[in-house]
Amino acid sequence: MAFSPAPSAVRVIVVTAVFTCFSFAFVGLRLVSRFGFTKSGKRDEIAIVGSLFAAIAVLVLTVRGVLLTRTKRCVRKKWLT
Repeated sequence: MAFSPAPSAVRVIVVTAVFTCFSFAFVGLRLVSRFGFTKSGKRDEIAIVGSLFAAIAVLVLTVRGVLLTRTKRCVRKKWLT
């Protein structure tokens, strides 16, 4: 049986991926403006890069959660039949 996630699960993954791409773009622009133009990086850049890693972690955990939820449902149905 092929894996086909629910439409709502696909929407959740797409929205999370889009916001992660936005965070990549904005963090990249900020780092370029700080280090490229002003050449004055401060401690807040470390926090911003940390938040980028957190956004990546949210994306990974969202995809993993959708996949695990889907496989648990399939396993439950097999056991019930």
